[in-house]
Amino acid sequence: MSKSEVKFQKLNDDAKILGIGGLFRSVGNKSWAINLDFNGNTSQSLQFSNIPVLARKRVLNATKPYDLAGLPFSFTISNAQQWSVANATDCPAYQAHRHGKDSNQLCFVVQLSDVYCATITLTGSATIRMAG
Repeated sequence: MSKSEVKFQKLNDDAKILGIGGLFRSVGNKSWAINLDFNGNTSQSLQFSNIPVLARKRVLNATKPYDLAGLPFSFTISNAQQWSVANATDCPAYQAHRHGKDSNQLCFVVQLSDVYCATITLTGSATIRMAG
């Protein structure tokens, strides 16, 4: 099943993720969840196991095809010890685009040639979608 085919019963159609919030686990519950902010000024939590399909500006329960936001950008990590940590609001791309209530979320900051990139998500291969 591809990312575009995943359906979430408790979300509206065409639910666009504007912000990714904190992780939490209720007392006595084994499962972790993550808070999300969506278009239409709505918030919802989803199980953490859904993390592979969660990204800012991604549309869940899409009723039509949507273009991915940003541009593909690949790089090689030579030394992650030189990275620093900042708030998401310190990233110029965050300030230029509307987001949810995640402005105090921490992210990695790294200088890549002439590209300033404040939000980095690491997966098996380091591929980033740059907004802008």
